[in-house]
Amino acid sequence: MNPYVDPLDSGWIYIQISNLLHSAGLWGQGFLSAFKTITYMDDRLIFVYLIYSFGWVLGIIFLALIAFFAIRITRMIKRVNDSYGKQIITSFLAIFSLTFFRKYFNVRRVFTN
Repeated sequence: MNPYVDPLDSGWIYIQISNLLHSAGLWGQGFLSAFKTITYMDDRLIFVYLIYSFGWVLGIIFLALIAFFAIRITRMIKRVNDSYGKQIITSFLAIFSLTFFRKYFNVRRVFTN
């Protein structure tokens, strides 16, 4: 999928995200910094908004914290003896991981094109 094939329709959002992430810098543009072309950025594109506002340093720290949290949950599954408890924790981990990685791969798709 190349967003530059149709830059005014289906590729528009990916081009805007790419512009945001490339202009973020290491320390970001500042909290509540406005980007006029995407009005719902702080709602639906929260990871992009965090990187744009606070920079790539915070983005990498955020990814490390998410990975640490997922590893802790995985270790917790081994400690729980009850099968129902293991199923609840496994379900939570699956939903958490799928939600996060879906958002991560949407951001990663911008850099692969």
